[in-house]
Amino acid sequence: KTQYVPAQDYVFHLTDDTHAQFVKRTKKTNALVFIYIPPNQNCQIIAQSFFSVASLFRNEKSIVFAKVNCFETPGLCGFLNAPNVPAFRYVPYNETLRKIIQ
Repeated sequence: KTQYVPAQDYVFHLTDDTHAQFVKRTKKTNALVFIYIPPNQNCQIIAQSFFSVASLFRNEKSIVFAKVNCFETPGLCGFLNAPNVPAFRYVPYNETLRKIIQ
């Protein structure tokens, strides 16, 4: 058995199933959403920095860092208007995504 322990992830995994939880969590909080495809090399490089920044701001109550995997939730990526990845969307607390259009 290895001693490897993965680093804690401070990024909310946004999917169709977790969307309601995301809306509840961001009612009074801004969100920065990272839209990606896992095997894409550019996404992998940017993801490392994104996760590091999220870790640095983990105690900040005014922002939530979220990620959307376009392989798992292509409808959500379309709703977020992300024709190319990697992409970012800033969602102010007063404009939280209320409904996912399929």
